[in-house]
Amino acid sequence: TLIDATVVSRLCWPSLPTDTFTLPAGVKKEMARFEKQFAHIKAPRKLVWKPSLGTVTLDVTFPDGSVGDVQCKPLQATILLRFGAQQRWALADLASELGIATDVVRKNLSIWLNRGFISEVRDAGGGAVFEAATSLGAGDESRHDAGEDEDGDAVASLAEEQRIAEMKVYEQYVIGMLTNLESLPV
Repeated sequence: TLIDATVVSRLCWPSLPTDTFTLPAGVKKEMARFEKQFAHIKAPRKLVWKPSLGTVTLDVTFPDGSVGDVQCKPLQATILLRFGAQQRWALADLASELGIATDVVRKNLSIWLNRGFISEVRDAGGGAVFEAATSLGAGDESRHDAGEDEDGDAVASLAEEQRIAEMKVYEQYVIGMLTNLESLPV
């Protein structure tokens, strides 16, 4: 696990979302190591982690030997890593394990369902259970094909909302920067 953190000052940046979820033990260990090194170099400053922000790059190896390289959000990576430890998860159990709501888990599972890394199956009681794929593309292809149009519209609107939110952060940053700096010569 490698961490490439971007350290920003709270004085210049607006408040950022603080969504929390339970990180994998290996990631927590690396974050603690990084934080210790940062404290040693930049004392008395300290880090306040924002685990819901950023991008994660994963090399996913399937039991059949096929490999997939993906970039995703930290929560999506955490969900996929849970399937590395346990092949099958009920939605409620996975949400409990991560410490977040089931609707948030379902929303973040969609990337893996659409890429075929995870498939949705029904248990004996008719409840939804999610299962890790055994090979790349062996996930629920029928769901992927049938839901392509609906998911495309939802993804497009979600991407637009995310772009607007990101631009709001930049706008607040520039406003903060301009108000915190002294007058500049023309």
